[in-house]
Amino acid sequence: HCAAMGHPIVGDGIYGYDGEGALHGGLTTEEQQAASFPNRASIELQKTVQTTLDHLPLCLHAQQLALFHPVTHSPMLFSA
Repeated sequence: HCAAMGHPIVGDGIYGYDGEGALHGGLTTEEQQAASFPNRASIELQKTVQTTLDHLPLCLHAQQLALFHPVTHSPMLFSA
């Protein structure tokens, strides 16, 4: 999903830039344009980021993560 929106996860060997999976998350050019992701990273930027950080493992960060505790079912919120 991240790759389809133009934000592949750095270090993702499947859907990251030049990964083994479908380019752009499998979306066609027409589907990408129809989806109109305003902050889409250009192919040039994706390539630059990947080649600069290629030596790193999977890099993933979330500003905020919300979930329910699996036992108590209480809401849990984590913020960066």
